[in-house]
Amino acid sequence: MPGQRKKAGRGSRSTTCIGRKMKRHSNDSSAIIQENSLQLFHNILKSATLPDGWYFKCTGDSTSEDEIQCFQVARQFVVAAPLIISRILIIKRNLNWMVYVNNHLIAPSNDVLRAFPSTLNTDVLLSLINSLHISNVCSCNHDDSFIALARQKKGTFLSVDGEVVAVLQESFCFVVNGEMKSATIRHISCDILLKKEKVTCPSCTNYRNTLRALVSKSIKSSSSPSISSHANIRFLRSPQRRAHLAILQKAIRNKNCQLKRLRVRLNALLESNGSICVDKELSSDIERVIENHTVIEKDEFKRIFWEQQVAASKAMKNGVRWHPLFIRWCLNIMLTSSKTYEIIRESGFILLPSKRTLQDYTHWIKLQPGFNADVFEHLKKEANVGGLSDWQKYIVLAFDEMKIREDLVFDKSTGEVTGFIDYGEGSLDQRFVVLREHCVKQRFDHRKLATHMLTLMVRGIFFKCDFPLAHFPTQGVSSESLIYIVWRAIRMLALIGLQVISVVADGAPNNRKFFRMHEIRKFQSSGITYKAPNVTKPGSFVYFMADPPHLIKTVRNAWYNSQANGSRSLVNKGKEIKWSHLVELAEKTTSDTGLYIGKKLTREHLKLTSYSRMNVRLAVQVLSSSVANGFKTLRDLNLMAQDTEATEEFCRIFDKFFDLFNTRSVTECIRKRKPDLMPYYRVSDPRLKWLKETFLLYLSEWENSVKTNDAIPKPMKKCCMLPQQTIEGIKICVYSLIEIMQELLSNKDTKFVLSDRFNQDTLEIFSDSKGHEAIVTTTHLFCNSYKMPKPSLYRSPLHLVGAVISQGKESTL
Repeated sequence: MPGQRKKAGRGSRSTTCIGRKMKRHSNDSSAIIQENSLQLFHNILKSATLPDGWYFKCTGDSTSEDEIQCFQVARQFVVAAPLIISRILIIKRNLNWMVYVNNHLIAPSNDVLRAFPSTLNTDVLLSLINSLHISNVCSCNHDDSFIALARQKKGTFLSVDGEVVAVLQESFCFVVNGEMKSATIRHISCDILLKKEKVTCPSCTNYRNTLRALVSKSIKSSSSPSISSHANIRFLRSPQRRAHLAILQKAIRNKNCQLKRLRVRLNALLESNGSICVDKELSSDIERVIENHTVIEKDEFKRIFWEQQVAASKAMKNGVRWHPLFIRWCLNIMLTSSKTYEIIRESGFILLPSKRTLQDYTHWIKLQPGFNADVFEHLKKEANVGGLSDWQKYIVLAFDEMKIREDLVFDKSTGEVTGFIDYGEGSLDQRFVVLREHCVKQRFDHRKLATHMLTLMVRGIFFKCDFPLAHFPTQGVSSESLIYIVWRAIRMLALIGLQVISVVADGAPNNRKFFRMHEIRKFQSSGITYKAPNVTKPGSFVYFMADPPHLIKTVRNAWYNSQANGSRSLVNKGKEIKWSHLVELAEKTTSDTGLYIGKKLTREHLKLTSYSRMNVRLAVQVLSSSVANGFKTLRDLNLMAQDTEATEEFCRIFDKFFDLFNTRSVTECIRKRKPDLMPYYRVSDPRLKWLKETFLLYLSEWENSVKTNDAIPKPMKKCCMLPQQTIEGIKICVYSLIEIMQELLSNKDTKFVLSDRFNQDTLEIFSDSKGHEAIVTTTHLFCNSYKMPKPSLYRSPLHLVGAVISQGKESTL
């Protein structure tokens, strides 16, 4: 120690000694004060008896001192424990002073320090040291349960606004019941230094109740792990099932109590306010106005709706004859959401037919696997093929497979057992199945059960029609079977007057093989098979399309795998395209201000799960121009490294690619301020040129740069590019879209074309509505879920906005 330590007495004797030393030095050193005040303070401290545990030292040389530090060393009860300095008094050359307790600066307005002047003199020096010695350090909240909770929260407690309100102090020296402690939770408004009679400050005392509540909540959550409200009870263990049911029962009781209170309150309001009563004359006048209402024209649907409501309000429960157009309007609602239709009907605000009545209009056809002549006749009336011009008869044929549960069901209406593989009566595959059974002499119960359901859907290009055409129970359809099924569908659609111009499927291996089986070299481009001659219309082609939303998902998934421990490492022209760039963008834009640059990126975007990998919305929001603009903005502000240029170009390129395949209306481009979402109006559209000359060139240069880069080992070259299947699917889409637009827009009657019609979004929605839970959906349930309105519903000349059909020369979605 640079200073000397003098032992002092205990209690009042120590105080008396301090007083005598102060008086003696104040009388004998007036001359020295003027010459060197710090030297005088040094002499006083050197000759005075300091309280127990206090020391001092001077900084500077022997003739000139910069400051004096008086400090207290905390007593240690653990053998070989390090010394801890708990209080420090620093006296500057100008005699200004400051106090630190446990490395925290104490404000001069503190209750202990408030009585001392801002500039020290010899009269108060030892008194200040004595006051610091007898004062207490706030013990804050030092309970073991609080400390354990703080360590779980990484040492900080946040308020509702996200601000830090309390912190864990691991080296905060204080005494509790004569025992030295060092760990506590200190409120940010803690006074730290307290008078002798106080133990904790008001801020820490008030925050103690909050800590108790947090500890109680933590104990409850750890003892009873939370179960999602959407969890399927059948897959829970018995203790979890009982706990989950108890929670649900409690929620039901709470809702019933709340409902009861609302009913009592409503009845009280009705009794107090009453209802509006009118005399018979006024009532008859109102009824006459309703019956003779002639403001709405007779040919409008609003008039039909009004008349149906008036008739239903007067008729008996089962005595209403509903108008076909009103039935169709109700079917549109029910087929969109059955639950919504029930809620509207039960409210009584609008009088609607029952679901049983609507069922007579939807289940009039008994659908069987394979192609059904009644379905084609129904499609002909649905699309009003006789009223369409030749250029309006082009359609898209989409197909997809979904997983179903193996099951056998006896159908009492037909006397057949459903659930086996069935490609339709008379199909080539079905004949092979029968032949194999006869040759091997297999029994009936040895036939294979279906595990998948192949569904075909027709999509109109110039009229709004998304029509499920046929379904086939399979065990994973082969590409050879697809050849027969697809081309038979094309021929049968041509017989009712509809021309298939495009076939859309996802990137499954059997679908890619189906495309390649049509390989004719003179119809290929860069070795890619993207079209085949249309046998039903000589001189024309059927173009293949890999579903663009599926492609954008595979591109995003390849980028996600380009990270540490990932299966890919995308490199374009020597520059890396890393997923960590996106994570850094999300962190940079929210860490300081909480504001977002570009698209709001959440954990759902950054940490993919098996479900989010299949979510097109998340993929499109990541591969967007707003994310690309975020990279550019942070680089310009020098907040991000310059190696994100390739990642920015990657996002911008595929954002435009998806927009060109996703034009859905004539107004979306204006609403979203994106010209790429405009419909296609002419053959010489510059966007088609961009696809062929810029986009495909980008993929080609990327591929060449990887192949010619000798620094990349040959086995790793495939991992530095997008998957070959994805590149092949992209090229198929680009070549097909260009030639489809050229063929459709070459007709002078065609005003515009929407590229959104060349995907299988509606087929995905249809499949999800039938089997979002594969464990529940079977072949029998899938067949019974088809709902097709009767042909009698199409006799009305009226057309609904947003109904199944809306046609005309410029009619689109």
